[in-house]
Amino acid sequence: MMNQQEISRRSALQIGFLGGLGLSLPGFLKLTAANAESAVSKTRKADAVLFLNLAGGVSHLDTLDRKPDAPSETQGEFQSIQTCLSGFHVCEYMPRYAAKADQFT
Repeated sequence: MMNQQEISRRSALQIGFLGGLGLSLPGFLKLTAANAESAVSKTRKADAVLFLNLAGGVSHLDTLDRKPDAPSETQGEFQSIQTCLSGFHVCEYMPRYAAKADQFT
């Protein structure tokens, strides 16, 4: 018995379409491999990562996406404080974050 590999519907359609254009399966696989190599070479390594796990926590609308000029009924229950960046406000319960906001991207 031969060992069969599964092929997705999308791959089958791509191969069929490219076959209609005159591109064979080996040519398609060669192009796919070339694209994969170029995608790997274009990736950059991150300098740092900031991960805020807010599962079950306060919404970002109440903490980091403050709108001090919005109507009071849409602002939420917490007050805004100014950070060290001009025009960027955060929740009143994040004073240490506000002091270091210029260090985040």
